[in-house]
Amino acid sequence: MKEIKLLDCTLREAPIGFIGDDNIRKFIGYLEKANIDIIECAFLSTLYNTYHEGSTHFTHVEQIEKFLANKKPNTIYTACFNQSEFDYDSLPEYNGKSVDGLRFVLEKSKLNAAIQRIKEIKDKGYKIFVQHRDTIDYEDYEILKVLEKINNLQPYAYSIVDTYGSTYAEDLEHIISIVQPNLSTDIRWGFHSHNNLTLANANAQGFIRTASKTHNIFIDGSILGCGIGAGNAYTELLAQYLNTKYQGQYKMGTLFDIIDTLMPYFKSKCSWGYTMPNLISGITGSVTTHASCIHDNYHLSSKSLLDVMKGDMDDSKRKVCNNDFALRHYLDYCKKNNIVAIRREQEAVQPKTIKSRIKRKAKKHFPLLFKVLSKTKSVIKKIRDDKIP
Repeated sequence: MKEIKLLDCTLREAPIGFIGDDNIRKFIGYLEKANIDIIECAFLSTLYNTYHEGSTHFTHVEQIEKFLANKKPNTIYTACFNQSEFDYDSLPEYNGKSVDGLRFVLEKSKLNAAIQRIKEIKDKGYKIFVQHRDTIDYEDYEILKVLEKINNLQPYAYSIVDTYGSTYAEDLEHIISIVQPNLSTDIRWGFHSHNNLTLANANAQGFIRTASKTHNIFIDGSILGCGIGAGNAYTELLAQYLNTKYQGQYKMGTLFDIIDTLMPYFKSKCSWGYTMPNLISGITGSVTTHASCIHDNYHLSSKSLLDVMKGDMDDSKRKVCNNDFALRHYLDYCKKNNIVAIRREQEAVQPKTIKSRIKRKAKKHFPLLFKVLSKTKSVIKKIRDDKIP
């Protein structure tokens, strides 16, 4: 059996704009104490015009340095980015102050361009991880073509990625059967799963059992499966599995501390997990936002949503986040099938909107009366708060 490492990507995967610098530091600190081997603490993108404090969405690696002032020895810190959303020219030489590794999300139509960029990053001293996005979408010969180029480049790691949570055990076994004899054993091999079909942890365990026979491997997870849409494999479950079956040394109590102290904030700001739209996204191999956007904007049954998502849709658009496209696709579907599209009512928003309009007009046309009423309201509130009889 080869070396097995655990990567936590909660900070990168969490569908939340603001976490807070203190919470980010605490999160990284807890993961270090829990002996997590690889900590993914950032997502990099040129789509963000500026970096906002308290976020884990960055534009440059230097912005991450403040969270990594006291790195734990033998722990690897990474950031992830999409191939076409990164400023390669501004990437500094590796100096050990920021992340150690960069996870490069490969785009199928830009393989040749990717090879040159991967080489540039590697030459600057970073550990380069190649994320084989939507691996199941590749024909066998296409996977072999990617592996040939990967072997020539010798990156730090290569990962199979179940981007849309649509990979069954048999699919994963088939992909493994192609990669295992053809990926250099000098390259670490990883797996990143999503939980649309609630198979993320089962597939992760299957990967561990098979891939660890020939390669040094690592497996991705997030605390409570936190991630966009259905989320990911659960770090705490993977840690327990590795402790029980593979002599892992992960501290479950420390992971539970994260769940008890930090994850309530995450839950209050975002949601993830098993829902009908997320399941349907997994069934149809679609980006999770399409089904969720249609469901959130129009009244339709889960059966109808499945029919919509199974309908004619260009694969290049099926797999790219675009809410406008998703809504147009639904309206086109309704038109072709003589269905009346019924928008969801905004009952909770409408009364508040009307009330605010009345308030603004009263303030404009009856300023003195408005002032008296406002003062009276504040006095009444004070009496209630102070519980004065």
